[in-house]
Amino acid sequence: MGRIPRTGGKVAKMERYSDIRDFDGSRGSAAAVGVFDGFHLGHAKIIETLRAESRRLGVRSCVLTFRTHPRGVVTDDSPALVTSFEHRLVLLERAGVDAVVGVDFTADLAAMTARDFIERVARDGLGARALVVGHDASFGASREADASGIREIASEAHIQATVVGPVLVDGEPVSSTRVRERILKGDLPGAERLLGRRVSVLGRVVTGRGIGRTLGFPTANLDVHHEVRPPHGVYATWAIFEDMGGERLASVTNVGFSPTFVEEGAPEGEPERRIEVHLLDAPPGDLLGRVIEAEFVKGLREERRFASDAELSAQIARDAAEARAILGGGDSA
Repeated sequence: MGRIPRTGGKVAKMERYSDIRDFDGSRGSAAAVGVFDGFHLGHAKIIETLRAESRRLGVRSCVLTFRTHPRGVVTDDSPALVTSFEHRLVLLERAGVDAVVGVDFTADLAAMTARDFIERVARDGLGARALVVGHDASFGASREADASGIREIASEAHIQATVVGPVLVDGEPVSSTRVRERILKGDLPGAERLLGRRVSVLGRVVTGRGIGRTLGFPTANLDVHHEVRPPHGVYATWAIFEDMGGERLASVTNVGFSPTFVEEGAPEGEPERRIEVHLLDAPPGDLLGRVIEAEFVKGLREERRFASDAELSAQIARDAAEARAILGGGDSA
C-alpha cells in the first residue's frame, strides 16, 4: 500500500454521533478505536480491514475517535495534531466508514480497565461483533492491555478482534510522529509517502483583513483549528470544497504572518499565523463560512516582506502564474 486511493463517484454520507448513547448498538457493528491523527497509511490499513470485517458480518463499520488527544489527559502533554477532529471526520468519510462516534477522552475513560472498556464501550455501546486495532494499540488504565491482551479480552466478550500489523516506509513503521516531523520540516514528499495522500489542512473561511482584495488577489482566510502546517511560505495548492462534492480548484496558499502588513509599533510577540487561500479562478459563490481543505502540492517561495504594495502585487501575480503551470498538468489525484 503506497497511496490511499480516492473513492470513485459520490462519497456515501457517514453517520456522525457526538454521544455514544445516541448510537444504536443493537444493529451490530465492526468497530475500530483510536485518535487516527493524520490518517496515514497505517490508519488506512486499519480502516480497510475494518470495512472488510463489516462486509463479512453484514454490519456497519464504526470508528470511535477522540475529539481530545488521550495524552493531554494521561500525561498533560498533548501533541500538536496533524489533523483536527473536523478534518479526521472528512478523511474517515472519504475512506468509506459508515459511522463515527466522536467523544472527549476524559479522566473517567482513562481510569477504565481494558475489560470495562471492551465490554461497556465496544460491546454494549457500539454493539461490536468485530474489533480492529493497530499493532501498537493499548486499552485500559496505565496501558494495561496491549494488542495481544485486547484480543484475549475481546474473545471472552464474544468479539472477534483483529490486530493489524505495521505499514513500513523506509524500513520503519508509519506513525503520526514521523508525519508531523516531516511536515514541520517542509518535507512534503516525505510526508506524502507516509500519508498516502498530500499534506493538507482543513478549515472554515472566516473574515480576514481584506488586504488581498485591495491588491487584486482576494483570499479565503481559514481557521484550521491549530493543525500542523508546513513552514511559512507560499505554496501551489488545490482548494477542495466539501459542499461541492469534493470539487478541487487551483489555488495559491500563503502560510505565515503576512510580514509586509505587520504594522510598525505593533505589540511585541509573535503575530497571528494565517492560512490564506487565493483561488486562481473566480470563486464558486460567497466563501465566508464554507469549509475548504487546502492540499499542498509544491512550495513556491519563502514568505518575506516587500517594500511596497505594488512590489507585493507583482510577486503574487508571478506566484499565481507559477502555480497555474504546476497545477495545469492535470495532476489532481
